[in-house]
Amino acid sequence: MAVRTAAEQVGRVGIRVDQLDEEVSGGHQGAVSNVAGLLHDPMVAAAEPVHRSLLLWLQAAVVGGAAIRLWAEGIEEYNRGIDRLNERYLEAKARDFDVLLPEPEFGYFPRSGPGPGPPPAILDHRAEIAEAERQLIRALGHERDYGLSPALERVARQAARLLRQGPDDPAAVRELYEAGLLPPDASLIFPVLEPAGPPPGAPPPASPPPASPPPAEVGSPPGPPTGGVAPAGPDADGGEMGGRRLVTGAISGTQPMTEDAQFEYFTNHPAEAAQATAALLPGAGALADGQETTLTALGRYHAWELQRALEMYPSPAGLERIEAATEHLAEIGERLSPGEALTEAERVYLAAWLEHVGSHGLAALPDYVQAAVAVPAGTPPADAAVIRTAQITQQLAPIADVIMHLSHPDRGGLVDPADLPTSVRELLTAPVGQIDPVTGQRWPALDPAGGGPIFAATDPPDFTVAGLARYDGLARLLEHASVEGGTLFTRSLAESAQRVQDELAEVTENVRAVLPAAEVAPALHHRLGVATADDAVVRMLAVAAREFPDPADPDSAGSDSADPDSAGPDPADPDSTGPDSAGSPTGGNGEPMIGRRITWS
Repeated sequence: MAVRTAAEQVGRVGIRVDQLDEEVSGGHQGAVSNVAGLLHDPMVAAAEPVHRSLLLWLQAAVVGGAAIRLWAEGIEEYNRGIDRLNERYLEAKARDFDVLLPEPEFGYFPRSGPGPGPPPAILDHRAEIAEAERQLIRALGHERDYGLSPALERVARQAARLLRQGPDDPAAVRELYEAGLLPPDASLIFPVLEPAGPPPGAPPPASPPPASPPPAEVGSPPGPPTGGVAPAGPDADGGEMGGRRLVTGAISGTQPMTEDAQFEYFTNHPAEAAQATAALLPGAGALADGQETTLTALGRYHAWELQRALEMYPSPAGLERIEAATEHLAEIGERLSPGEALTEAERVYLAAWLEHVGSHGLAALPDYVQAAVAVPAGTPPADAAVIRTAQITQQLAPIADVIMHLSHPDRGGLVDPADLPTSVRELLTAPVGQIDPVTGQRWPALDPAGGGPIFAATDPPDFTVAGLARYDGLARLLEHASVEGGTLFTRSLAESAQRVQDELAEVTENVRAVLPAAEVAPALHHRLGVATADDAVVRMLAVAAREFPDPADPDSAGSDSADPDSAGPDPADPDSTGPDSAGSPTGGNGEPMIGRRITWS
């Protein structure tokens, strides 16, 4: 494992330092033996500074390797937990989730009519299996999101804290020693550990002194999410006053910090990030020196929190993290009354937030939220659609609204849509399909290793259009906006829809030219039609054409922010997709899995 290998590499540095210390001692003894008189005592003392420096290096290597081993053990325990969850899922899947097929009354299941398709009893049995699978996935996902993931995060914070404290902190050294992460003879290089206790092989004392609590272990019982709060303990975040001085200095400009340094600080000090946001974001007027840098770092920090949420399995826990990462966007939207504009602090924060969420994050949000929303079992389909739409809108509307606010000259101060954050511009302007550099033809997607269109080398042909899903993600995000954007931005939405429609038509024409005739291969043409459907174009045109009520006229009418009928799958269409269809993530072996093991360093 890469993390444990890194720990061993750091530990080997200590071995080399120890060898160097022995070489220094040997050379020094020879030098001492060759002097006498007044030079003897100074020569004896000459090696002491070198030995002290080497001891510090050795201590740093030992503590660093131990802290990294702690993180490696946390990852290994997390992976074992993920393996157990996946095994439970696969075992239940092999048993059809313990849903038994009823015995046919006459030796066969009667059909409801002469048409094709399975008998109703078989369809009911499949529906029961699907519901049992969804319930198990939710239960196992709860164990992952509220047990394994928070425990792993606690270990990560603990390892980071121990690395920050280092060998100079007696509490950190004792914590690592009592956790069994330091060698038994560590007291030889860490005087703080003396007395070291009984020698190796001696019987344990009858009444050992109480030890400090061991470090948090992965796999603690499921509970509420930690919310990113660092574990309690002595100086868990570098000291309360030390952290506050650092952030306060950044806010006031008395202790300048770079944006990167502040961002890194906030990722390790969530309480300080909340304090700085509460102090700066509500402010009106011009920003003081250093405040723009801090607000940009805060926007980056909350965008980073959103990206971490998107890395989770779609679940209520993931939605809670998204809501936490967007709570300030919602507050800004609620504050803006008709005729008011964003403050300079809000513009800086929102621009940084959107920039660092990135085009990939914005495009992925609708799919993630739709897969994560949960509707109580047994809810009538019509009511379930309304509940699902309300939950989706609650998550996406704050993000869509701030994009609209920024694009409006009066509210956001931006006249040209080209001045919007890069993440939004990329989704609006990126082409769909890919152009062959040799022929100049536009295809759904090209083989990155060369060789032409991907569909020509796959069986069945893969007609997935590159970039179309990302564009559709932006359209599905913006359709939840509750405020109108600027005129030029709205026009750019319509123009982008027309461009995408033209590019899809070009892709379709080129592919059909090389396929067999529709009469000969109707299935291929059907697959192509599904892959190149212009649903995203229709959505974006609907966003551009929406009319919003006049805030000054309570009787003015506007369209609903979303269509409840578009929120879920078609119950009559087994191929339709909806939130439940995304409930089983597929692992590398093709089996749906509850989670993936961590293999990176």
